[in-house]
This record gives sequence, C-alpha cells and structure tokens, in this order.
Amino acid sequence: MYSTLLLKTLPVSEPEQLVELGCVNTNEPDKLGCNTSYPGFRMFRDENEVLSGLFAFAPAGELNAIYNGEAELATGLLATGDMHNVLGVSPALGRLLNPSDDAASAPPVAVLSHSYWQRRFGGDARVIGQILRLNTSAVTIVGVTAAAFRGITLGASPDITLAMGSSAELFRGKGILENGGNWWLRIIGRRKDGISIQQVQASLEPIFQRTIEHSMSSLPGEFASRIRGYVSGIHFRVQPAAAGGASEFRRDLDRPLRILMAVVSFILLIACANLASLLLSRTAARRCEFGVRLAIGAGRSRLARQLLTESLLLSAMGGALGLMMAQWSGSVFLKMGSGEIGLRAVELKPDVPVFLFTATVALLSGILLGLGPILHLTKADPQAALRDMGGKRVSSKLAHLLVPAQVALATILLIGAGLLLRTFQNFRRIDLGFRSEKLITVRVSPGLVGYNAVRTRSYLHELTTRLEALPSVRSVTLSSDPLGALGNTTLVEVPGFESAPTMQRTTGRNRVGSRFIETAGLKLLRGRDFSASDNESSPRIAVVNESFAQHFFRTVDVIGRQFAFAAQKSLPYVIVGVVADA
Repeated sequence: MYSTLLLKTLPVSEPEQLVELGCVNTNEPDKLGCNTSYPGFRMFRDENEVLSGLFAFAPAGELNAIYNGEAELATGLLATGDMHNVLGVSPALGRLLNPSDDAASAPPVAVLSHSYWQRRFGGDARVIGQILRLNTSAVTIVGVTAAAFRGITLGASPDITLAMGSSAELFRGKGILENGGNWWLRIIGRRKDGISIQQVQASLEPIFQRTIEHSMSSLPGEFASRIRGYVSGIHFRVQPAAAGGASEFRRDLDRPLRILMAVVSFILLIACANLASLLLSRTAARRCEFGVRLAIGAGRSRLARQLLTESLLLSAMGGALGLMMAQWSGSVFLKMGSGEIGLRAVELKPDVPVFLFTATVALLSGILLGLGPILHLTKADPQAALRDMGGKRVSSKLAHLLVPAQVALATILLIGAGLLLRTFQNFRRIDLGFRSEKLITVRVSPGLVGYNAVRTRSYLHELTTRLEALPSVRSVTLSSDPLGALGNTTLVEVPGFESAPTMQRTTGRNRVGSRFIETAGLKLLRGRDFSASDNESSPRIAVVNESFAQHFFRTVDVIGRQFAFAAQKSLPYVIVGVVADA
C-alpha cells in the first residue's frame, strides 16, 4: 500500500523527466496547486525552450456513455493530442491520441482505458472504429491504453480520454478554448536532456506572468480589479511529476500511511526481538549438543553457518507469508473502501519493488536474528558445556535485555492504539450539523442525456412529486452539492466589505429546493425554510449559515439583509433564514 500510493512512478518512458507546471497561492495555502487557461497553455507550448513536449488535461466529469443502446456512466478526461507522445506510452489496441486530433475540424475521437475496455466491452477488439455516444455527442473509439497505464493522477483513472481540441466545447461549453479567464487546465511537460527543474522554473517564470496578464485582460474590468488582489498571491512553481500530477488523494493519505509504516516497523522489531529470544533459548538448550560437536572437531564457523541458515529460513518463511497476506489484504482494503472514489482507481498488488524490499527486509531480519545465537556460540566453552550436561540451564544476558525491549515497544504501540481509539470516539461525537439517520441521497444528471434547463426543471419537479407520494417518504428536496460539501466557491458583495481582501469575501454556494432545511435536518436559528412558492418569478432569497452571518454582518440577526455575488452585483439576494453550521 505504501509503495503503490506514495512511491510508485508512472509506467511511462523516463518518468523522472516529467514536471508539472503549477503554482501556489499564498491566499489559499492549503489548496493543491492551481490551473491555467487554454490560451495560457498555448503560450507555454509555443514559447518555452526547456521542455521537449508538454500537454494539458482536465477532467471531463461523468459521461453518459451509450453503446449498442445501453447506457452507463463513465468518467472522462480531456487531454491535448500530445499527451500520450509526451508520456511515451503505447496502446494495447488501435492507436492513442496524436496532435492531429486537436484540430477543431477533426472528428471527435476517444481512447478507452484497459480496465473500462475489459469491463464494458469484454475485451472485444472489434470496438476500434465503433461509435460511442457520450451525453449527446458521438465519438469514434480509436484505441485502448496498456493495462499498466491507469491515468496520470493517483486516485483518478478515467474510463475515456478525449482529444481536447475537437471535444472540449462538446463537454465544457462553447468558447472554452478561447476564454483566457477560465483557468481549468493542468499542464505536464518533459524536460529536455541536461535541463534541471530549477532551469525550467527560471525559464518559464516570465511566460507564466504573461499568462496571468492575458487572463486579466480577458476578464471584465470591474471583475478583474476585484480579483487582482487574489492573483497577486499566485506564484509559479515547477514540481516533479514522476508519480503523476499533484493529487489530493495522495496528499490526504501521505501522513496516515507514514504513521502506519512506523507502526508496522515497531511490530517487526517486536517480532524480531521475540524470535531472537526464542532462538537464544534454543541455543542455550543446545549447549551440550554444540559442545559435543566442537569436541569431536566441528568448526565454529560451520556451526555459525547452521545457525544463520536456520534464522534465514525462519525470516524467509515470514517474508513469504507476508507477501501472501499483502496480496489478500490489498483486495480486502479495496473492498472496504469501495465507496471512496480514489480507491477505485488504485490496484494494490505486490510488484517487483515490493518483492525486492520484502526480500531485503527478510534477509536483514534473518541476519539479525542469527547474530545473537552466533555470538553466544563464539563464547561457548566445549569443556564447560560437557561438564554442565544434565545440570542447570545457562541463560544469556542478551536474552534478558530483549524482554524489556519487547515490553517497551509493545507499550508504545498500546499507547498509540489507545490514543487512536480515543480519536475515533471523538470523531463519532462530532456534530455534523445535520441528521444523517434515515437520510437517503440519490444523484441524477438530466443534463447528461441532453435535457435543457426547462426540461430539467420539469423532470425534477415530477421526480420529487412522485417520491413525496410514497408512504415511506416524509420529505424530498433537491441540492446541487452533497451534504457537507463546500459547493462552488464565489466572491460576494456585502456593504462594508468592498475593500476587504479577496479571501475574506469568498464563500461556498449551494442551490437547493423547497424544504431543504427540514429534509436535511439542519438546525434553523432564524427565519424560515425554502418553500414551493420560492421559484424563478419570486424575489431572490437565500438562507445562510451562522459563520456567514457572523463574518459579514457580525450578528445572526440578519433576516432581511442583502448581499450579492460578485459576478451578479446588480441582482441582490435577501436573507430569509439562518442555520447552524454543518
């Protein structure tokens, strides 16, 4: 697990040469990297002198994939045509993307992942050249990636990769490739031979600044001036991408896995100390045997080799058992975490580096286990051993030291386990702010099958009406984001905050339906819930949480107060309710 999730590099040509062009924002220190626009990508591609190639990519989201009349949701990735060439990967079937696929006049094409090809199409080679309908658009299947290649970002293995030039507008909206103010792309490049990451950073820094200025010029003047303070905190950064692009999935798992590795190391030390004690006891019990063998001419080196062979055999058996357990536990771990999106894109199987690491640890453990008995043997006196035949048992000082060492290590682990259990108990006591019991969430995406706004509203109204009519359902509501999610972040305009820093005017937004507060089980502090009479023809209303009210108005008594979103300053919202934080 540690190797796969933290150490494994991409199965591509010379992965150590890959770098990701990103940035950090001092206004958002916890955010992982940042993106650029398609015009910005073109500037990097056309003006750089330190990269032999680069490509841009972005998630295409969930796609309604229809083949032979059967529909199924699939994950998609938009990538420029150079992606597979820059990575240096080969197809398992057909061909991969190439630069000609990026032409706006080129027919939309798709490359399937190997796992999706096996799962959806049964590994049928005849899919090449077939038409696959994605949402409302038709694309041609041109190839299948190799089985080892599972994507360029850990935890995100797309089922379908689409050429950006011919498909971006189909799945991300008209004009997306010309909009310099829309930062939606990530970029990975390959360093030229002899070029260091520091040289790439220095060479591309001026280009990055020009992409920022181009983006600012693409935005409306008033809006650009509002976010200029936010942009001032952005700094260009080139990072190694041998393991793929920056991954929140990897970042979230980094510390827990390092702690787990430390715990495993402690357990290994305890096991080694325990086995060493047993081997020392067994060696002491065999003093007479060794004394006789030494007396009749056996060399100490020969007996030492025997003891070392015994300890190595024990460690080899332990290593083999550990590998078998790793094979089994990996599949169990994935099944336990099947609800976690990132884990679905990971294959936890011991590979060559894991085998080599296990063999090395087993070898070192075997040598360490054998050292104690061998040292005991070198000090053994054959005559004394023969005199003590049938007499009292001789103990080793080393054996006496190993027992308290085991107790100390075990105590440390027990304390850590106790603290971990206490943490889990504290997590269970956390007030989520909503009632999760008897709450069922269902995700629907009418837009994936071509529904426009009017048809979507009609569909959702009919769906909620039918569900509310069921005798086992108490209430039904709609939400654009899951409970507990931040939602889309946006700038707000509040009197008195016009000159505040950008980050102090940023909030999350969630569009919901009637009876949302009641259905979600939120605690209403002031005002009212949304009702069926709140529709497109009604005044714009909003329910805010306690933190929003305290931050912008310094009180929770904000019923009737107004605010607006920066992009729609002339369309204010009236606050009709305040809920507790969730």
